[in-house]
Amino acid sequence: MPDANIEQLTKDLSLAVMDVREIGERLEEKHDAIDVDKVSKLDEKVGEISEEISKLNVLKIGQEKAAVSLEEMKEQMAVMAAQGDSSGEGTDEKAKAAFGGFLRSTKNEDAYADMIGDIADGLLKKEFHCFGDNDLVKKNLVVGNDGNGGFLAPTEFGGIIIARIFETSPVRTVANVMTTAMSEIEFILDDDEPDADWVGEISNRADTNTPTVGQVIIPAHELFAQPKASQKLLDDAGIDIEAWLAGKVSRKFSRVENTAFVIGNGSQKPRGFLDYADRAVADVYERNTVEQVASGFSASFDSDSFKTLQNSLIEDYQGSAVWMMKRATWSDVTKLKDSQNRYLFDMISNFRDGDVLQVLGHQVILADDMPVQAADSLSVVYADFGEFYTIVDRIGIRVLRDPFTSKPFVKFYTTKRTGAAVTNFEAGKIMKLAA
Repeated sequence: MPDANIEQLTKDLSLAVMDVREIGERLEEKHDAIDVDKVSKLDEKVGEISEEISKLNVLKIGQEKAAVSLEEMKEQMAVMAAQGDSSGEGTDEKAKAAFGGFLRSTKNEDAYADMIGDIADGLLKKEFHCFGDNDLVKKNLVVGNDGNGGFLAPTEFGGIIIARIFETSPVRTVANVMTTAMSEIEFILDDDEPDADWVGEISNRADTNTPTVGQVIIPAHELFAQPKASQKLLDDAGIDIEAWLAGKVSRKFSRVENTAFVIGNGSQKPRGFLDYADRAVADVYERNTVEQVASGFSASFDSDSFKTLQNSLIEDYQGSAVWMMKRATWSDVTKLKDSQNRYLFDMISNFRDGDVLQVLGHQVILADDMPVQAADSLSVVYADFGEFYTIVDRIGIRVLRDPFTSKPFVKFYTTKRTGAAVTNFEAGKIMKLAA
């Protein structure tokens, strides 16, 4: 019953009682001939009206207490829902939604109505507390049932995703990287020279060879990925799913590219520096070839192998040259020993600036895509990569968000166009292990 109706009824009944009592008093004073039975009945009626007024007052007080208690309960549970993030800095939306559903359920509204009736009838012997010993709350809010309050006591989410680290080949860190708005880029190779000879004062002057130029064309090949996620997951997940997917795709693109930079065959992908043929004659320059220097050992090498490879590179490229090898190969380098079984590590390699690995005074780049040691393997490269190898990017990564073609999933069509090739065939050398 609405509070306004209760108040009005109470007021009307109170006035009626006063009128009846006043009439009774006046009649007694005048000692009029009044029917005693009628007066008795009138007294009984006054008593009934007084009792009704008391009940209405109890009902009103009960409603007020129930309303206050329910408001306190809602406020305290809302605080619990808001504290779903144990750090206190966020809000657990899942917990809030579960709590809202609990409050809106018909079952719980009926329970509240019963509780108000109990208060009005004076059946509750103590004031209702939303987190006290009341059986009503215990019955409807349980941690073991998500729908009935379990999400109000959620497990802690650290907000951190533990990502697996994949080994790769960081060729970009040392190569020449260019960006173009075209589908391919062309390089002119000025790698030839004319002939010249001594001549006497009056000797005949014959024609000499005219130098030629070469050309290297690097097309931008397309790399793509198309992961998808449901719209509901994108809306409700506790992390930014789109950003997470973008990061995963970007890192995968990097690894796929790095593999192609090392061993790619140039067919719909970059051409790797290990894909080039050896020179027909040692130490004789030949365009579109990369010289391979024999290690001198079957499927292995020694410290002299590294010295020979290093010294095969002309002086102009030595200043910026670095080694590139697989981590397992580097491990074997550190275990090389002399005839007295003493480690040669300090003789051919050391650490500089804390983290930089070195062999013979030059940095070592660990590249997972380099071949393992085996017969005829190309396991070590020594090069000035800034001159030796060029990577060409066509603008950058593009993402097309497609929520239509695979509903209820959203596709993230991601593309990148990249090409690469050797552009200076004199600036790098490769160690080839013997058969």
